[in-house]
Amino acid sequence: MQFAIIGLGKFGKSVARELYKLGNQVVGMDINEKKVEQCSHFLSASLILDATDKTALRELNIQEFDAVLVSIGESLESNLLCTLNLIDLKANQIWAKAKNAAHHAILSSLGIQHIVRPENDMGILVGQSMNCPSVTHCIPLGSDLFLIHFRVQFQTTITLGMLKKRYKDIVITAIQRGEQLISNPDDETEIHRQDHLLIIGYLNNLRTLTGELNKIQNEI
Repeated sequence: MQFAIIGLGKFGKSVARELYKLGNQVVGMDINEKKVEQCSHFLSASLILDATDKTALRELNIQEFDAVLVSIGESLESNLLCTLNLIDLKANQIWAKAKNAAHHAILSSLGIQHIVRPENDMGILVGQSMNCPSVTHCIPLGSDLFLIHFRVQFQTTITLGMLKKRYKDIVITAIQRGEQLISNPDDETEIHRQDHLLIIGYLNNLRTLTGELNKIQNEI
């Protein structure tokens, strides 16, 4: 796949490096020449480019990339102008970094579905893991939806149907049981000790779910 990373600060650089390690074609760009040089060794192509210039993005054929990340963090105006340019140019799957809640709200109002707040999202992960060590991953999916990885450490006869009935708007997408992966498990599936659950839900619902499951584990 081919990705464009606009803004090569700490966050953009980290995302670009990971995508490149996964075998993708990654084009990174920044208005700062020094940042571009620092990332050139792990990019398929690196460009010194002002992403607020719609003509420059058009000449890059930005709409041909599978996804684009706007990681401009120093200037809110530049971040939003770049995002508007990408929308006008019909770029595929726009991801955008938000500095704060107000910035997040503006991006959301523009129709951006993939919005990342690195410090906020990392804070949620650390808080979830400290409160409930069974939560080993917490991945933001946008619009207050998260995917969590929960490790069951107590004996139970609870079924997925019972969990869904008690905790509204959660989806258990898969269960890893030893070396077996159960995809799209049905409501009759029982949860076993040492199961690893992949759960999608709204943050407040997940907080309630993990809090109560953590309480059960602490009582055993």
